[in-house]
Amino acid sequence: GAGRRGTGTAPGGGEPIQTAQLGSTDRLGVLMDAMALARAGRLKTTQALELLAGYSNETEYTCLVDVVGSVREVAGIFGKGGEDTIDKGLSKFGCQLLEKVGTSLGWDPKEGEEHVTSLARTLVLGGLVEFGHEATINEAKARFTKYLADASSLPA
Repeated sequence: GAGRRGTGTAPGGGEPIQTAQLGSTDRLGVLMDAMALARAGRLKTTQALELLAGYSNETEYTCLVDVVGSVREVAGIFGKGGEDTIDKGLSKFGCQLLEKVGTSLGWDPKEGEEHVTSLARTLVLGGLVEFGHEATINEAKARFTKYLADASSLPA
């Protein structure tokens, strides 16, 4: 059967990416392979992006690195680096991919969290800012303003 648009569902398959039925190594491999096939012209970029949309529930740092990198790569190839429709669309797409995990990770470290969680937080919040996520940009500005008034307001 045909895959469903934007759910990370491969033709003839279930939803192993979106529901994390596949382990993180396999999810990473699927995304890397899809992007490599798109680069080589063996898979339509739109199909690679449809698969990428299924990573909106992703929480594993190694996969998130490739999710962010994949959006950046497509934007670098097809975008003009400005305000055109493609750039706006890819920025919105990037925000949609990262918004859920960004909310989950939050801004502040939680006691006892693993180092890789801190890395994921930095990656995701940076990606959200890069892709123009207004709420994240506003929070970053507010925290910076607070930091200028009181350097101890931000955790070390």
